[in-house]
Amino acid sequence: MIYVPLKHLKPGMILARDVTCGSCFFSLLVAGQKLSSSIIAKLAKNNIQGVYIQSQFCGDLEVTEVVDSELKQTVITELKHFYNDYASHATISLSSIKAISNTVNDLVNHILSKEECLINIVDIKDYDTYTYTHSMYVCILCILIGIQQCYPKSTLTELGICGLLHDIGKLDVPLEIINKKSVLTNEEFKVMQSHPDKAVVRLSPCHQISSAVLKGILTHHEKYNGTGYPQGLMGKNIPLYGRITALADVYDALTSQRSYRKAWSSSDAIEYMMGCADTHFDFELLQSFLKTVAIYPVGTVVELSNGFIAVVIQNSAQNILRPKIRLLLPQEHTGEEIDLADTNNEYLNVTIKGVADDEMAFPEILFV
Repeated sequence: MIYVPLKHLKPGMILARDVTCGSCFFSLLVAGQKLSSSIIAKLAKNNIQGVYIQSQFCGDLEVTEVVDSELKQTVITELKHFYNDYASHATISLSSIKAISNTVNDLVNHILSKEECLINIVDIKDYDTYTYTHSMYVCILCILIGIQQCYPKSTLTELGICGLLHDIGKLDVPLEIINKKSVLTNEEFKVMQSHPDKAVVRLSPCHQISSAVLKGILTHHEKYNGTGYPQGLMGKNIPLYGRITALADVYDALTSQRSYRKAWSSSDAIEYMMGCADTHFDFELLQSFLKTVAIYPVGTVVELSNGFIAVVIQNSAQNILRPKIRLLLPQEHTGEEIDLADTNNEYLNVTIKGVADDEMAFPEILFV
């Protein structure tokens, strides 16, 4: 299978994976379905940026998910219940807190059971359900960073809860500010900046939520150089959970499509975040984060520095910039496999320029 961006899809191509949509992850299209002009238009209408397509040269590729769709749906369902409880009651019920804690604990167990803890998929995100899906992915990323840091299971669960609830204070911010597509005024931005404080005020009476989680929620917008909010904390003075949640929050926000902008590619988001090392982020934690996310997910078509076109077939957390690839173009090299991390081959000085975006990188012969 090959991941093909929306603008390069053509009638006759055959889906290699189901296309899910919305916070319930319902199937919009199913694997094996042949694309038509109307189906491509349907994908565009649902803000789907690309899909996995069958290819004669990549039929053996499998994209594995860190978290199964069924569990994702369970997480979203419990989060919605918690949000409703938060919005309608002065005090959060004990049952809601227990449900969230149990769900995150199940999520931790699920992720720990996986042999490969690497986000290795171009997840399809619907900006109409951004509030819930964003919180879920931040939760997952926080857990993965914690695994890289070799934290105990109890800490992983707390990190997951922090990630899942980090933005709940936005329920106390007027919708006209939350949904505004233009630049916020200074006064509106001050209101938006109050959401971590508002969340902690509401959640503090819940003794089942630890102080470490509350501190993480409060400080997930702090920056390592002291220019963040709400307290302007600097360096290691920012609580650990806040520093970790900040990484997960920024990455998922950048790679999610919004009503006012397109999603960034994983590689662009990582490049930006690496440029913010030691200004926005804790460098040590950033290094761990980089081992949880595939810059070029399996099935991604990339352009090499020598002009060749290839598809990524395997990633390694140990060398995220140099995955194993299979050449697609030029045709005389089609099918050759190269491990870019291998220092003993002729491609030692060849690098990945970026995700292929030219029409020439997706010739029809690949999809016959």
